[in-house]
Amino acid sequence: MSVRIDRTPFIVTADQLTDDFVAVAKLAGVELYADAVLIERLPAPHVPPTRLPQGRMAVYVFARGSEVLKVGKVGAKSQARYTSQHYNAGSALSTLAASILAESGRHGLTEQTSRELANGLGRTSIASIF
Repeated sequence: MSVRIDRTPFIVTADQLTDDFVAVAKLAGVELYADAVLIERLPAPHVPPTRLPQGRMAVYVFARGSEVLKVGKVGAKSQARYTSQHYNAGSALSTLAASILAESGRHGLTEQTSRELANGLGRTSIASIF
């Protein structure tokens, strides 16, 4: 498993990410195989994903370079959370856009700006069957 202490990008390769995810699952007592893991990388700027793969759960990471801004998880029935809520500040609690908008006073941001910023970040999703 890799541990980063420098300022290099958080996620280097899909294979490394898969290996790390399987290793962490094992630490949690979950037997998971690499062929059960799907990696979806959406480099910045990106269009939000259109769906969560059927029957899968996911962990997703919004990052800018080596800086991780938001990590989330969704169950197999959480399409809206996976595909759209993080891009719209008023859609749910604890979204990426709401977090960005919460800092708007310091940065002069609007709801539209927060949506554009969310789309402008890189996103990596790890979907797996458990």
